[in-house]
Amino acid sequence: MNERIRQLAEQTHVTVLTTKGMENIADGCYIVSPDKLQEFAQSIIRECADVVRYYYIRGDELITSQHITRHFGDDE
Repeated sequence: MNERIRQLAEQTHVTVLTTKGMENIADGCYIVSPDKLQEFAQSIIRECADVVRYYYIRGDELITSQHITRHFGDDE
């Protein structure tokens, strides 16, 4: 999980569950109630909309998926 997604998960109080002996697993397991899952998804949608809004206001003629993937640190 990249850093920005992890931050959004923390902001929406998604619970990361790690058990003894699994501390070295990077992502662990996530326990999410339906309400928190929806809140988490909505935070990602808002973040994507903010990226588009930023580049639009900046005057970019064409806003591509690369703008969003780059924002989230996933620019493969």
